[in-house]
Amino acid sequence: MKNSLIASIAVTAGLFAVSAQAATVDMGFDVKSAYVSSGCTYNDSAVVQPWVGISDLKVGDVDLPLALGFWGVMDLGSYSADSSLKRGRFSEIDFNVDLDLASLLSLNENVSLMIGYLEYNYPRSGSEQDNLFVASAGYDLGVFAPYVTSKYFVGGSNEGKWELYLGAGRDFTLATISDTDLTLSCSAEVLYTYTDPDDAPSADGFSCATFGASLGYGIGYVGAEYVWRLDNGMLPSEPFGYEVKWIFSAGLAYTF
Repeated sequence: MKNSLIASIAVTAGLFAVSAQAATVDMGFDVKSAYVSSGCTYNDSAVVQPWVGISDLKVGDVDLPLALGFWGVMDLGSYSADSSLKRGRFSEIDFNVDLDLASLLSLNENVSLMIGYLEYNYPRSGSEQDNLFVASAGYDLGVFAPYVTSKYFVGGSNEGKWELYLGAGRDFTLATISDTDLTLSCSAEVLYTYTDPDDAPSADGFSCATFGASLGYGIGYVGAEYVWRLDNGMLPSEPFGYEVKWIFSAGLAYTF
């Protein structure tokens, strides 16, 4: 895990160094009441999730349709199901690199089309890292923006697992205050999961749906999400299963 993470950071740093003068860097953090991913609870206490995104890369005058990102989970509270979690320490660090096919193919500006690589690293638990291929497509209809995202685990403890996300979102401008919009963002997403037949238990089906809303102004936001379990067999009630229904959050984001 360490070697792979170090290699990922080195590659990203190298690309950024080549084109830093032409890059857009987005940075921010989210504070959440719990860490829930794909309906599963990985910490039922508060966490901080810092992130960095790098885009608009160039080599000379050549645009690179690539986006790079880092994302992490720092635990602020303990979780009885996982003794490896330590307050003030990172329990997960992720790395991604995405290829913007919509830009590469000069598609309509309302179309989003992406393929990429995603890596989940677990620095404290000693668990094997997860390696994924990701593909996503969407279309902004104006009224709302539907999308579909596919994640396939090609390595790690979840090898052979496949997740399909179907969702849509919409933003509403509620008011403009001092030339800054007050925005309400709403989203809905349903998750279909397939697990390898050799795994125990193996299953496939729609496991959960997530509904979210946030209120943003300037560089900050506050929000809430509700996780609705669709299948008890797909998302059982046990540690690292369906425990937290509501997640409350606040965060800041800034673009350089």
